[in-house]
Amino acid sequence: MNSFLDKLIRFEVLDLYQWLVEHRITLDEQSCSYCYTPMTFKIVSSTTDGCVFRCTNTSCLKYETTKSIRTHSWISNFKIPIKEIIKSIYLWSCGRLYTEIKQECRISAPVFIRLRKLLINKIQTFWSRNPIKLGGPNIIVQVDEMKLNHNVKAHRGRTSIRPTWILTMVDTSTTPALGYAEIIPNKEAGTIIPIIERVVRSGSKIHSDEAKVYKVLQRSENYEHSWVTHKYHFVDPNTGTHTQNVESFNNKIKRKSKDRNGIDDDKRKDFLSEFLFLDHQKEKAFDVILELLML
Repeated sequence: MNSFLDKLIRFEVLDLYQWLVEHRITLDEQSCSYCYTPMTFKIVSSTTDGCVFRCTNTSCLKYETTKSIRTHSWISNFKIPIKEIIKSIYLWSCGRLYTEIKQECRISAPVFIRLRKLLINKIQTFWSRNPIKLGGPNIIVQVDEMKLNHNVKAHRGRTSIRPTWILTMVDTSTTPALGYAEIIPNKEAGTIIPIIERVVRSGSKIHSDEAKVYKVLQRSENYEHSWVTHKYHFVDPNTGTHTQNVESFNNKIKRKSKDRNGIDDDKRKDFLSEFLFLDHQKEKAFDVILELLML
């Protein structure tokens, strides 16, 4: 069993509370709402969490009134056991699907949807503060577009009326290659080039297919652009230019979409934000999301 999950399962009430305080998920003290004096932490096995804060000021009109350790914490929005919340987040951070998580955690689909929405909101905050930047002087960044149209089961295999196109880019200086993906309303130069200029650092070498939209980059002073004509080659025999890394990245996105039986149109932006976070952070995803939840 994973060492963290094993430790989580073995946590006694006080161990779990101390871990929550250490990660600033719960407060280390609460004040009485009536006398405003600090309350005392108590182990109370009959309560949901096995512990509470209790007013021990005998002069207080509400002497012995209690507060949950969840008070003033985001976990107060969830009524399931705290261990199940943390366990679900950990498994999510490992890229596990809900169908897998529900086998190990006592969490219903509606509750998991709310929890995942909270995590995605935190991820969006993370990306607003840490925008993805790729490439740099003499580093190759491969660029491509792909159609994200794996249909949900309810569509019964019919093609979506409104296909969703995304622009994808990968930095080939890392292993595995780190990437970026963004939904685009069209495949025109006026849409695609500003995204490239925002994400790809000046001095990068951009490799693409032969699509006309990228030919604008030939006039750019910030990038060196080369392309491969897929009609004839997977790898250009003269320049060595190819787009295999970004195509592999596209396949990862498609597999993840397929694993979820497709993504509804209105959820695709969240899907990409979540995918990029887990793909970039990898084994650090759990620690990073815990830090985001502290905010």
